[in-house]
Amino acid sequence: MASRNHKVLRDNIQGITKPAIRRLARRGGVKRISGLIYEETRGVLKMFLENVWRDEDANRHGCGVHSEEQGWALNDSKLEPVLNVQSY
Repeated sequence: MASRNHKVLRDNIQGITKPAIRRLARRGGVKRISGLIYEETRGVLKMFLENVWRDEDANRHGCGVHSEEQGWALNDSKLEPVLNVQSY
């Protein structure tokens, strides 16, 4: 079987932009944001998402489903508080 070329994903966490972090902070009631908060927020978000994906992977393998094509979907109720950001 021929090998497939997969796109290597690096630094996707940088896709969480300063304005997106600022909107999340505003929703939480923050008025002023230090410049160091942006990288710290990206790090915390990355750890949170890694934990969610690890839990999803454990659930998927525990149910006997071994590929995404077989209909198992990530329960996005955990992601909703993080990714439910309105653009202004």
